[in-house]
Amino acid sequence: MSKVSEERLNVCAKFDDDTFYTQFQSYYNIVAQVHSVVLTARNIYVLRVWRGSSFGPEYLKEKREAEMFHINQEMFGSYIVAPDTRILKIIKNFGKSYLIEIVVYDNHIETVKKLKSLDFVAIKNVHAYNRENYLTMTLHGGNGGFDRGIWVVPETSENLNFQKMRAACNSLLMSVQNDPDNVQEFGNSNSDEAGFDVPVIQRNPKEDQIAKACNKIVIGDQISVDYFV
Repeated sequence: MSKVSEERLNVCAKFDDDTFYTQFQSYYNIVAQVHSVVLTARNIYVLRVWRGSSFGPEYLKEKREAEMFHINQEMFGSYIVAPDTRILKIIKNFGKSYLIEIVVYDNHIETVKKLKSLDFVAIKNVHAYNRENYLTMTLHGGNGGFDRGIWVVPETSENLNFQKMRAACNSLLMSVQNDPDNVQEFGNSNSDEAGFDVPVIQRNPKEDQIAKACNKIVIGDQISVDYFV
């Protein structure tokens, strides 16, 4: 996992939450902290990040939450990178306007698999566009001439905008560290899908089998299946 150069960081750290929706850009750069990485039920990888504040101006919070793409229970497949419990508490307390969910493709998939919750990352050329009435964030595959990618930002970086964002994240993380740990994002009260105990599914792209082999199944009085793969 490569670290961000100072030049890239300076570009990405210019992102301003308060003007994103009032001066909308279809492509943008951003510095953020990793919440989690999810593999959806349809095998789509989603990098989820936050910045210690509401994404976009506060007065647009309700409208933004209603219009932005967010993973729900039906879409959820598994965590590839499980979220830190403290971030789950923060999103529960403040709402999903604090959460940015970016669909990633191709070469960026291997990059996000190596991340950890609470890593700081710089992301260049995120595509923001409306799809089926939702504002969707996507990091397209490849690089081309756009310097598109995701890089880890060292916490010791001296960039002032980055340090301001980092301080906002740390302040909120500290504020919930003593709260009860019974918080979960997906699943029911009997599920393992909470905190750090989430089962991680590693899908083998060469594996075509979609169900485990099974012995004879009897259906009614006259139909039976000896074996299927």
